[in-house]
Amino acid sequence: MIINYAYLSDLNPCIERLKHYKAVNGTKDFTVEQFLDLENITYSDKIWVAGRLMSRSQSILFAILCVESTLPVYEDQNSGDTTLRDCVKYLKTIKDFTNLTEEEKSNVLMYLDLTFRVASTCPASLLGSAASYVAYGVAYLVNAVSVGADNFDDTSYSTRMVAMYTHDSLYAYTYTSTEEVAAADAARQNQQNLILSFLKTVLTT
Repeated sequence: MIINYAYLSDLNPCIERLKHYKAVNGTKDFTVEQFLDLENITYSDKIWVAGRLMSRSQSILFAILCVESTLPVYEDQNSGDTTLRDCVKYLKTIKDFTNLTEEEKSNVLMYLDLTFRVASTCPASLLGSAASYVAYGVAYLVNAVSVGADNFDDTSYSTRMVAMYTHDSLYAYTYTSTEEVAAADAARQNQQNLILSFLKTVLTT
């Protein structure tokens, strides 16, 4: 797959972001890996583009990888509670995300309600925010699974939300542990790099 200005234009992105892309990259061609490694476009722009490139199954697999990488943050702040992990574990048993059985639909809706309730009841503090971000990441993962197979926009949006929440969870978690902005920024950058590596894996295999 080749990504360039013409290809991105066809995805109907924000005009201002497309103008920025052309200003810094012109009409150059990039592979997926090269595009995700560009330093002159933002993390959020990369996540948006990737969300438009992935199939439904790829989006959900990517979201699972993101939330699994941050589950320890939630569990550390909630005495090892495995509610979110159990949810992800169940989702991984689904064999076809494009054709859920009636039982799977029912279970997914149950987990959708549960995970959003967990996220909304985390303590209103920076430390609580770290756990809340992870929980919201899982909730949006479940939402991506719950929407209809033909609802591409909702799946893409939910996937982007997963990437943003799990990205921010490491900043909040690290800052509350160290009270050092530099350490928190480094943790968020490391998580960002990890998430981008997940995208490369999902999009190129």
